[in-house]
Amino acid sequence: MAQQTRYQAIAELETRGREGTFVTQARVPFVTMLSTDPKTGLGGGGEEGATYPALVRVVSRHQQRFIEGTIWSLQTSYYPLRWTDNGRAPKLLVPKDIPEGAVEYLSTETGLKQVGYRDLISARLPNDKEKEVFNLTHSHTVIEVLRTSFADDATPIRLTVTVYPTDRNQIVYDIGAVPGHPEAPA
Repeated sequence: MAQQTRYQAIAELETRGREGTFVTQARVPFVTMLSTDPKTGLGGGGEEGATYPALVRVVSRHQQRFIEGTIWSLQTSYYPLRWTDNGRAPKLLVPKDIPEGAVEYLSTETGLKQVGYRDLISARLPNDKEKEVFNLTHSHTVIEVLRTSFADDATPIRLTVTVYPTDRNQIVYDIGAVPGHPEAPA
């Protein structure tokens, strides 16, 4: 009896066409590699294998980034805690800007010079905090960029997660010798 009711329900849904509520199949995202540098490619165990052990104990630094008083993006960078040991990079632990920038600071203090990075870019619905901070509704989306930076010996230097609401951001990648973008500031 229950089986027959189930078939009747399916038949009823089929006769209604695509109106109403229906369930779609979950999809595993296809990752598109934008990098041509073999050091930042997926070989050798991939990014997770390279970064996770280094990031188990981390320092995180958070930023809210504004343009003319309006919040434009959120950014959190994660650094291995071991770099603050023995006073090598103590500014990572201080909740203030690093005037020369974290990449230059780490190069000077730890000797790890950033030579490349890999970006993983995805679009998703905002979480509750992002809805509140960016003043978004349930119909908005955000772009999330996970950037893993590497030193010349393939050591992961940092993982930076940046969230951009799509109602005020566009993403442009220029790689190689590309003339200036007509709308970009000179």
